[in-house]
Formats: sequence, C-alpha cells, structure tokens
Amino acid sequence: AVRANRLTEGVKFLAWARTLGAGAEPAFASVVCVDLAEALLAQGQIAAARDALEEGLASLMPPSSASRSIADIADVFRRRGELWLLAGDLSCRLGDPNRAVAAYMQAAGAPNVEPIELLARRVHLDLRSGRSARASLVLLDHLIDGEGRIDDRTLPILTFLAQRTEAGEALAQSVGDLGPAMGSRASRTSTSSG
Repeated sequence: AVRANRLTEGVKFLAWARTLGAGAEPAFASVVCVDLAEALLAQGQIAAARDALEEGLASLMPPSSASRSIADIADVFRRRGELWLLAGDLSCRLGDPNRAVAAYMQAAGAPNVEPIELLARRVHLDLRSGRSARASLVLLDHLIDGEGRIDDRTLPILTFLAQRTEAGEALAQSVGDLGPAMGSRASRTSTSSG
C-alpha cells in the first residue's frame, strides 16, 4: 500500500505489523519500523517517523541466512548509516539537539557514511543551537582525527566558523597551532617506530 502511494492504508498496516514484531524475529521488527517511519515521514508526521526509525535501527542486527525476508533486512542493514543520519536530521528539525547528536554518533559507526557528512551536520546543529564554541570543537576533533589535514570539503566549514562566529578567532589560532602539533606528533611516531 505504501509503495502504491496509499499512505494512510500503508501506515495502518505497518502499525499493525509493528505490534506483531514483538513476537517475531528482531529483524522483522526492524524492517517494519523503518518502512513505517518512511510512510509516516511521507505523511509529514516527523516526530512519529523519527521515533519509529530509531526503534527499528536500535534493534537492527546483521541479516542471517535464517531470516525469512533476507533481502529487506539486508537493505535496511546496508542503509543503516543513511537512516541514522535521517533520524538525526529529523531530531534537528524537531529542536532536539541531544537526540540528533546521539543519532549522528550512531551513523558514524556505519561504513557508508562519510565523515564530512557528519561534520557538516554536527556543526550546523551546534550553530543552530547557538553553540559556536562547541561547533568549533567538533571541527577541531575532525581535523585531529584527520591528522591536521584540511581538504576542499573541510575548508568552507572552517572558513565559515572562523569568519562568522564568536569562536572564530580562537578557532583560527587553534588551527594554526594544530599543524605544528601534528607535525611533532608525526615525527615522534616515526622515530619511536624506527
């Protein structure tokens, strides 16, 4: 019904199937919750969609050959990073920054999520919440994890924070100090391993 654009019927059916999920295999419940979340989102029910999405992802396990609907489970498992990002984005839209950060951190563990996607979302979330210093710290953590490298995707975020936030001057100083610190760390590592 959902795929045929009969959203109301689809939501009712999936909500019913969700109640069956408690007695079924966990993978079935995960797939039903994700499908329900997508149908609710299509209807504009953002909070309910986010809740169903988080419920389905929280119980998601890798597919096994014993699963009855292995293709659906494998699809949800493959998309879990993208779905956690969506849950975070929905929490952001709902004004729940802590829940958004928790979802983004879950997404960070998925293999198909680029670190720059997380960085942009975390910085946006912190800026939207009036926390420019925290946004700067998120960026610095990203740079440290990347051994101080600033690439063409990170530079616009750095430039924006440095030029347009209260924390900009401190951020610029920290980034300036980061290069020499990373260089000395790299040289210590190469001399200790050699």
